[in-house]
Amino acid sequence: MGEQFFLTLPDKLRSVVNLALHKSALIIQNTAKELSPYKTGNLRRSITNLIKGGSAYVGSDVVYARVREYNTKKIPDGYLRPALDRNEGRIEKIFEGAIEDLINKL
Repeated sequence: MGEQFFLTLPDKLRSVVNLALHKSALIIQNTAKELSPYKTGNLRRSITNLIKGGSAYVGSDVVYARVREYNTKKIPDGYLRPALDRNEGRIEKIFEGAIEDLINKL
């Protein structure tokens, strides 16, 4: 969802979407931490999320995070993409429930 489009949504809908984004990002963040390779724990501790303009971002700022996501031998599929894949249905339900709740309140 583009930031410009997000800003045109009514306040109630924007609020519902933001809450669903927060819930979804936390789920992905926690799963990514579980799936990330562990040696010192630095990568796991660095995985965070950011909600901005109708989008959720989950990732890490450590220099080797990208290498661990795309070029790891122990976990060839990384940890961020699988975290999203594993939770896709759960995230869809979060958004569906949030929109249904909003509609029911109208």
